[in-house]
Amino acid sequence: MKIPAILAFVWLVLKVVMLQMNVAEEKYGVMLNLLFIVVIIFMAIRDSKGERDFITLIKAAMRPAAFYVVCVCVAIFIYYQWLDPGYLPGALERLITDEQSHIESVGGYEMYRDANIQVKAATETEHLQTMRDSFGGFISLFSPYGRASIALLTLTFFAVFYSLFMVSILLLAHRYIKK
Repeated sequence: MKIPAILAFVWLVLKVVMLQMNVAEEKYGVMLNLLFIVVIIFMAIRDSKGERDFITLIKAAMRPAAFYVVCVCVAIFIYYQWLDPGYLPGALERLITDEQSHIESVGGYEMYRDANIQVKAATETEHLQTMRDSFGGFISLFSPYGRASIALLTLTFFAVFYSLFMVSILLLAHRYIKK
């Protein structure tokens, strides 16, 4: 269980380094998490001893992956609560600002409204207020606890999916490829 804890710490350190370098792209952290989950599952399957049936291998793969997911979720909470507390509260306003920029880039609100039939507001101000109100229901997602909860669900899903996939590939390879 040392490797998952070390990789979670490496993830947190890299997030802090990106914060110091003003790289606010979350996709790098997400991709790094997915890579680390694959590495952890691969190492767990490779190091499994004894029986090599499907359920045993899935358990062997999921134990360290689940530990990593919990460690990263704690790191996400720590990061957004204390290391970068201003990021999440400003996320809603960044979404609104990005929408304003997009409206301007397509030639103004009238062209934007004509191109998007789902937009019903008569003015740009009404449209932006409607967006702000609709995202207001998801304001809990813009909190450290909400972000960590979403990460827990998504990373657990990916850990299960990758475990099932990698164990299936391993067992199929052992069945059809003889040494």
